[in-house]
Amino acid sequence: MKPSARFVLVMLCALCVIGPAWGLASIGNISFGQADWYDVDDSDTLLLQYSLWGRMDFDVTGDAGEVYYLNVVGKLGSITPWLVQNLPLFPQTTVSGTLGLSVDIDLGDFGLTEGTPLGSFEFAYALTASPLGSAPSLPSFVPATAETLNYRALTEDGETVHRGPFGRPAGIKAAGSDSTVKQGEVIHRGVPRVVEDRNQCMPGAFARSLAWLNQEHKLGYQKGAQDIYKDLKEQIGAEKSLPREQRIQKKNTYAKNVSPSIATKVLDVRSILGPIEGVPEDSTTDLVEWLKREIKTEDIELAYTIFGNGRDKEPTGGHIVTITGVYEQGGKTYLYYRDDETQDGRGGDRTIRGNPYGYKVTELGKVDSQYWFRNDLRLVSYAVSESVIPEPMFFQMGALAGLGGLGMLRMLRRG
Repeated sequence: MKPSARFVLVMLCALCVIGPAWGLASIGNISFGQADWYDVDDSDTLLLQYSLWGRMDFDVTGDAGEVYYLNVVGKLGSITPWLVQNLPLFPQTTVSGTLGLSVDIDLGDFGLTEGTPLGSFEFAYALTASPLGSAPSLPSFVPATAETLNYRALTEDGETVHRGPFGRPAGIKAAGSDSTVKQGEVIHRGVPRVVEDRNQCMPGAFARSLAWLNQEHKLGYQKGAQDIYKDLKEQIGAEKSLPREQRIQKKNTYAKNVSPSIATKVLDVRSILGPIEGVPEDSTTDLVEWLKREIKTEDIELAYTIFGNGRDKEPTGGHIVTITGVYEQGGKTYLYYRDDETQDGRGGDRTIRGNPYGYKVTELGKVDSQYWFRNDLRLVSYAVSESVIPEPMFFQMGALAGLGGLGMLRMLRRG
C-alpha cells in the first residue's frame, strides 16, 4: 500500500474554542495526524501502522510584544488528555509574520496502544498570558480526524536503520504554573525547506544551514537550498558509505566554496568522532550551553543515535536535523528544528501555503547524564555549526562594549 499524504485541516471558529480572546496571539489551520512508519527500501514496506507518534500542525501569529502559552486538551470518549502543555508562542519581536509549527503528540495519552487508529476525536485549546499548572477547563470541543502521516525509518548512514520499536514521543509538556519561558530565546527566521530523498538527512540538514547563512549574511552564492542539497548529496550522500568525519570534512570544503568566510565547528557530545581535517572539535562543553552560544549567529545541525532496544544496547539507527531555535522553560530546554521525515523526494519539510517557515518544536531532555531528542531513546551524538567569520559587526561591538568598548571604538576610528 502506497503511503497517503492527505491532511484534513480543521478550521476553528472563535465561538467554539477559547483562543485569541486574551490578545493578538492566535493560531489557525489546525490539523492532526497519526504516523505510519515505512522502511527505507523502494517498495515502501510498512513497518508499523497506527503508531503512537501523533502530530499537531498549525499556523501561529504572535502577539505584538508578549509571549502567550498554548494548551491543548483532547477528548476521546471519557478520556481528556492534556496534549500540549504551555507551549510558548513568541511575539512578533522574535518571529515576525505567520509561523507554521508542528509538535509531537503522544497518542498513548488517549489510552491507545500501537496498532490502534485514533480516527475521530475532539479537542479544544486555550491561549493564556501565563503558564497553567493544570489542564484548562474548556467549555466546548470541536471534532477532528487524525489523518495519516508517513514517517521513514531513520538512518544517518544508510546502513544502521531503525526499524523499531518506535515507542512514543515526549511531546510538549512544560506543566506547572512556574513554567514561564526564560528570556533569551533565539529563533532563526526564514531557514529554508529542503525536499530530501531516502537516507539523505545529512545533505538536507547541511543544505538548509548553508542556504540560511547565504541569505542571512548576503554572501552572494547563486544556489538555493535545494540545489545545495543536490550538490552535497553527490558528495556525501549515504550511498557513498563515507565515515561521518569525512562527510563533515567534505561539507566544510563545500562551505568554503560558498564563501571562504564560513567556518565549521563540531561538538562531539558522546565522543564518537575522530579528527576532522580543517574542523575544530570540542568534546567538553555542555550541549545546552554550546547551543545557546552558537545559535546567536550560526546555524546548527544536530545528530542523534537511536537505541531502540535500550540505551545500554547497540544503536539501531540515527538521524540529523537542522536546528533553527533554542529556548528554555521551567528548567527544560526546547528546540525549534526543520526535518523531512517522509524523505520521498516530493514533500519536503512542512510548509503552509508557501510559508517559508514550517518549524517543529521538541524537548531536548536529559537522562543518565546524556541528552535526548524527541524521546529518551534518541541520544544526541554530535552537533555541527557554521558561522561567517568575522561575525556580524553588532556582535563584535557588543563584545567590545563588554571590555570598555567605547574607548576601543575611538581607537579603531583613529586607525
